[in-house]
Amino acid sequence: MPRRKPAAKRTAGTPTSSLREPPRSNHLSTPPPSTPAIVDLEAALPSSPPWPPSSDDTSASPLRGLSFFRNRKTNVVNFMHELDAVWKVRFPGSEILSWRDNGDKEEVNLFIVGRLGKADLERARTDFNDPFYRLELLLEPDTLSALRTLVESGPLAGASDVNYPFLGRTAIFSAKLKTLQKSDARDLESDDPFPFIFDGRDMPRTELKNFPARQLSDSSVLVIETHLSTYAIPARGLSSGRTGYSMALRAIYVMPDSDPDLSCPMESSPASRKRQGDNLGSPRKNKKAGQPAVFSDED
Repeated sequence: MPRRKPAAKRTAGTPTSSLREPPRSNHLSTPPPSTPAIVDLEAALPSSPPWPPSSDDTSASPLRGLSFFRNRKTNVVNFMHELDAVWKVRFPGSEILSWRDNGDKEEVNLFIVGRLGKADLERARTDFNDPFYRLELLLEPDTLSALRTLVESGPLAGASDVNYPFLGRTAIFSAKLKTLQKSDARDLESDDPFPFIFDGRDMPRTELKNFPARQLSDSSVLVIETHLSTYAIPARGLSSGRTGYSMALRAIYVMPDSDPDLSCPMESSPASRKRQGDNLGSPRKNKKAGQPAVFSDED
């Protein structure tokens, strides 16, 4: 009787590593880019999951979705702030990145592409009776570099102990409930989701369509529309005061792809102390669902 060959041994597959977020800190001070700490940090940035494809060939067909936003003049990676922008005083203690040409243009609406980290968007987060929405965005290296260059050439260049709206590869955006109630969402309540989340896959050739905050997942690719401004909080009592930059959460454009399950519940940020000075810039009117998705060259 012939002998059976021994069965081949199976080896367990090596699990793939997941995208890890950098540690968080309530104090967002970032050292100058020339220090060795920043060089080491950026060299060690973890790689992101594959991004949806985007075409850079603008002659082939009209750009839509992620390609449209990546090629915008005001995408932070493309923005020529030395030629087109100037910092203008909005009120004492705050300057906002604005168009150099006055005309009818005011604040620069920057677009920043990234993946969702953590967020408080299904309802406003309340710290010290001042509700606000907050979003953390994981950036690609070129986006992070462009944002650093823009911020560190701003009006607080050379100042000590400046607070930046990013930590490691994570950028932080926020919008105060009371600011939205005064301008774009008068009936908004703290239990309501952030009202300016849109499906961005067909932008700009469509009417704006709301995207439910509860359907966002940690793999969602987002385009954030923001204003960049400075703040200065004077010293009071035992407080030494604070100065820094903040990025207003104006609108979110979601770029669904075929991989993530968009029905996954959204992760909420752990409780932490609110960063004073968030969203001090007064925004223009936000885009709203049902309106044509119109973006000018200077939007």
